[in-house]
Amino acid sequence: MSFPRSSVIALALSFWLLAIAAGAQLSYEGSSSIGTALLPELATAFTASSGIAFGEIRATSSNQGFVAARDGKAVLGGLSRLLTKEELDSGLTNRPIGYDALVVYVNGQNPVASLTLGQVKDIFAGTVTNWQAVGGPDLPIVTLVRQGDEGGVMGQFREVVMEGAPLATPAFAFPTHQENIEYVASNPAAITFAALAGDRGLTRVVAIDGILPSLETLSLGQYPLGRPFTLVYRDDPKNADLAKFLDFVFSREGQAIVRKYVLPVLSFD
Repeated sequence: MSFPRSSVIALALSFWLLAIAAGAQLSYEGSSSIGTALLPELATAFTASSGIAFGEIRATSSNQGFVAARDGKAVLGGLSRLLTKEELDSGLTNRPIGYDALVVYVNGQNPVASLTLGQVKDIFAGTVTNWQAVGGPDLPIVTLVRQGDEGGVMGQFREVVMEGAPLATPAFAFPTHQENIEYVASNPAAITFAALAGDRGLTRVVAIDGILPSLETLSLGQYPLGRPFTLVYRDDPKNADLAKFLDFVFSREGQAIVRKYVLPVLSFD
């Protein structure tokens, strides 16, 4: 049996690309806030400009990303939270690439424009159960959180907003923050929290203590729920690709990509 020449060439090209990916010295695991869109775009642009392949990208959680980098299961780990003392003492290098914000999302028809940190805590603790109590309509509040306790978003929310108090059982808990946001867009009584990077214009972001997250309020430290996007890795002189990728991330082109999602750490204006 013979095959058309074009089919043979296409098949050979596919195997060649798979071989490059399999031999790639770059891989990522960690925060889904970084790994879902930002890191893939950085990796694609890096490969296009350098010809160096980027291997597997696994968008999981900040905790899993640190463990993967520590244990050598990924070259780069991604954390969308501050590192703990134990993590800082682990021997891994950490470099923030940008600053994101944890934000509270409500339906576009909800007239509540601002909440205090205390009100957000009371809502998700189940103490406040009607929007009327915080200046909204007479509607039962429908809370949503992501399933599971993993991730930088949940960790920051528990620490900064809940201050150790338990979360009440939510009305709904979808597997991803994006699914929660999409539900909020369909229900005027719903509320959730997620990364600012998840904003797709489907819902409205609520000001916290009268301050909305923006490049200005994050860079000045005014918004109370800002957080870093950090890459962790082991310095490896033998992995030249890692050094080249990091140089790209902190270049004008790389930071312009970061700016699409969060506040970049460097400005070339």
